[in-house]
Amino acid sequence: VQADEWCHDNGVTTGASYLLHWAASLIQQPSQKLPYLFFYGEQETGKSSYHNSLGLLMSRGHIEARNALQTPYNGELDGAILAYVEEVDLSTKGTDAYNRIKDWVTGDKVSINAKYANVYSSPSHLHWIQVANKRTYCPIFEDDTRIVVIHVANKPASDIPWERLKKILQT
Repeated sequence: VQADEWCHDNGVTTGASYLLHWAASLIQQPSQKLPYLFFYGEQETGKSSYHNSLGLLMSRGHIEARNALQTPYNGELDGAILAYVEEVDLSTKGTDAYNRIKDWVTGDKVSINAKYANVYSSPSHLHWIQVANKRTYCPIFEDDTRIVVIHVANKPASDIPWERLKKILQT
């Protein structure tokens, strides 16, 4: 964030501020294209809490999208707003997963290939979050601005179980 020109020009000075702006854009302007977020770090650092918390604000459209990046079928993406991928090593998929990410992060439409159905095109409001323990799980190429890598370095001082945090967020 400190070295990024856009962040500097727009007064975004911390990672927390960046994530707040990202979430606000997701909710306020769902057709606005946003970078693919990749969180990595140790277990129990709260990486999944970000997308799970955003999912609480949606009545639909928060979907698990592991299959869409690993198989030819992606029917779950139709109508999705926030797609998440948990602990999947996409680096083992060659350039297939990376090319899909590129297309789906920037495209205005997504080709939907649901099992046992004809392929069709749908407007894309997709936004992506991937979380993993290992940095290598997300394929990233030099100078690619479509993917933002976020290292979640420290465990919180005290653990808040998801069900308790969920209740707090819902009140």
